[in-house]
Amino acid sequence: RNPGGQTYGDETYDSWAKTPNSTEELKVLLGKAYLHNKQFSKARMHLDDAMARAKDNKSGVVLSLKGHTHYMEQKWYAYRCDREIPKSSGFPTPYETSITLNGSIDDFYTKAMQQKPPYIDVEQYYRLSRVLIGSRSPKFPAAQRELIKACRLQPSATTWLGLAVAYYHDKMYVEAEHACSEALILDNDNGEVWGLTAVVALRQILELPSASVAPPGVQLDDGRIVDMAFLPKLTEATEAMRRALALNLGLVESFPRDVCILEDACNLFGDDKIRAYDMAAAAVRRALASVPDCMSTLVVIKDVTKPHGELRKGVDTVVLRKGQVVELAHMLHAVQESNAEMSAVEWHLAALDQAPCMPLSAQRMNLKQAVACEKQVDPEYQSALDAYDQAWQVAFVYNQEEDKVKAFENIKRLCDAMGAPEKKKEYMSRMKPPTRKSDTRGATGRTNTAAN
Repeated sequence: RNPGGQTYGDETYDSWAKTPNSTEELKVLLGKAYLHNKQFSKARMHLDDAMARAKDNKSGVVLSLKGHTHYMEQKWYAYRCDREIPKSSGFPTPYETSITLNGSIDDFYTKAMQQKPPYIDVEQYYRLSRVLIGSRSPKFPAAQRELIKACRLQPSATTWLGLAVAYYHDKMYVEAEHACSEALILDNDNGEVWGLTAVVALRQILELPSASVAPPGVQLDDGRIVDMAFLPKLTEATEAMRRALALNLGLVESFPRDVCILEDACNLFGDDKIRAYDMAAAAVRRALASVPDCMSTLVVIKDVTKPHGELRKGVDTVVLRKGQVVELAHMLHAVQESNAEMSAVEWHLAALDQAPCMPLSAQRMNLKQAVACEKQVDPEYQSALDAYDQAWQVAFVYNQEEDKVKAFENIKRLCDAMGAPEKKKEYMSRMKPPTRKSDTRGATGRTNTAAN
C-alpha cells in the first residue's frame, strides 16, 4: 500500500510488506504514537498500513485516527472566532492514499462511525461537530444528528452545548433553549451555556410580534409598547448574561463560529428593538478583555522602503528595521516617531494563532463597544474614547485612511461632549499627521500584506 523507503528527516520508513510479522494492532499503536508526537505524515503512513491489514481493508479505529491527524494538523483545536477558519477539506479520501484530494475531515469520522461494528468514541463526535459547525460551509443539521448521538452515548454539558449551538445557528431557538436547559442541569457553572442561553432569549425577543399587531402590550419606561413576553425574556437574557460574565465567558469557545457569543450578545442587546446598551457594552468589553490586547500581536517587518531598510528617529536612532519581529504597538510608535507613512512599512502577522485578539476583529468589536457606551442612559464617554482610540490604532497600522478619519472625528466629538479641550488637544497631537517640511514620507505607496 505504501512504497517503502520514504525518508522523513533522518529516518527511513519501511512499508509493511518488508515487515510481514507486524500486525494491524501494532501499526495502530505506532500511528497513535506519531499522532501524539505531532508527526502527522508518519502517523498516516502507519495507519494506512494498518488499514491494509484490516479485514476488507476497512477499520473504524484507523479512520477515526486519520481524521484526528488532519484535525490536529490543521489546528482545529486552536480555532477561535477572531482567527482564520482552518482547512477542513482537500485531503485524500478515507480509503485512498493517492493524490486525489477530495476528502474532508468529517468524511473520516463519518466513515469510522458507519463501520460494522462502528467505532464509538465521544472525542470523535466532539471534533466532528466542531468541524461541521465551524467550517466555511457549515452543516448544522449534520452536526445536530451527531451531537444527539453523543448526548445519548455520554451526555455532558459540552455535548448538550454543542447541540444548542447547532440548533441556534440553524434558527431553531426553542430546541436550542431546551438543549441549554439540559446542559445547565449537568453543569450549572458553565459560562458558555449561560451566554448561549442569553442570546437564545434575545433572538426570541426579536421574533415577538409588535404590540400593535398582537395586543395587549406593556409600556416601557421609554414610552415603547411591547409584547407581554418582552420583559420576562429580557430579564432572562440579562440574568443569564450576568451569570456568564461572572463565570468568565470569553473569546475561547467549545464550538466557535466567526462571531463569538459575547459579540453576538452585544449585537442583540444593542438592537433597536431591545436597547439594553449597558449589557451590550459589558458583553463586548468582556470579549476584548478575555485575551491580550490586540496591539501586543507580533508582526514580522518584511520590508521598509527607506534607506538601508530602516526607520530613524532624528539622525542616528533606528526605531524599526527590516526583518524585525515586533509588537503592533511598537511598529505604530516607530512609524510616528520617524514621521513616516505607514505605507513605507510592509509587514505580516508572525502567526495566525497568537493569544491576542486578531487586530481587525478587535477593531470591529471596539467600534461596537464605543457605540454602546455612548448610547447608555448614563454615557460612558471615557470608555467610548478608549474604544475609538483602539480602533484608530488598528486603522493606522492597516493603513485604512477612511477608518482613521472616522475614528478621529468621533474622538473629537466625544471630547467636545465631555467638555475636555485638553484631552482633545492631546488626541489631536498624537493622531493628526505631522506637517514638517523635512518630512519625506510616502515615497513608494506600498501597502502591508497582513491577514486576519
